[in-house]
Amino acid sequence: MQCLNQNIKWCVLVMLAPALIALCRPAHAAELIECRIDSSGEVMEEGFPSTVNPLSLQSIDLRNGFRFSGVNLEGAGKFKSYVFYESKERQVLIARQEFELQFQRCGVSLGTHEVYAPYLENHLTFSCQIKCAN
Repeated sequence: MQCLNQNIKWCVLVMLAPALIALCRPAHAAELIECRIDSSGEVMEEGFPSTVNPLSLQSIDLRNGFRFSGVNLEGAGKFKSYVFYESKERQVLIARQEFELQFQRCGVSLGTHEVYAPYLENHLTFSCQIKCAN
């Protein structure tokens, strides 16, 4: 009887394996990372298509001195975001985040993140979501 129970467990595991694999899409399935950026009431939405070039940053300049940049690295299965703040004559990096996309599903949010500027209590909030081609 115990042998039969072990075989049933094995059969269930074998039947569920394709469903579990489908949930864990590979990194190249993230065709687009869509971000919503909110800074002092200025709301922008930007899409970051997948690329193999890590130097192809897309940037959004906001009115209150922030710059949001990101790159969706297809080969590495990562999305990297950068937040800069204008300081006198140059942009200074104040936040950097790296998100692993390999085991994320389409439509899943990468979370909501807040970044505070060093002056005047300015802050920027951004949230990004994985969009896949179907």
